[in-house]
Amino acid sequence: MKWAHSLRLRVTLWCALLLTLCCTALAVTSNLSAIQLADSIAAVPLYPAQTAPGLDAEMPLTLVSPPAPAVQQARQLFTERRSRVPHPDGRSQDPDWPIP
Repeated sequence: MKWAHSLRLRVTLWCALLLTLCCTALAVTSNLSAIQLADSIAAVPLYPAQTAPGLDAEMPLTLVSPPAPAVQQARQLFTERRSRVPHPDGRSQDPDWPIP
């Protein structure tokens, strides 16, 4: 006598097989796309920028405009608070540190 599998078991097995095949196909497709992308990115050697005649090549880069006053104040506050020596037991000497 042939043993008949239940409908629930057959559907479950077919779904598991289909899910496994789809996940495998997705992983293969993803890996192949990543390989193609990596191959399409050509490594181009970088050359130093050319300087205009008459300019010093060692001239440092300068900002176009100075930082805003709020930025300058924040930098100064950060530098001041960071320069303070912490308490020996790990607490800061500044009562409102860390900045709320």
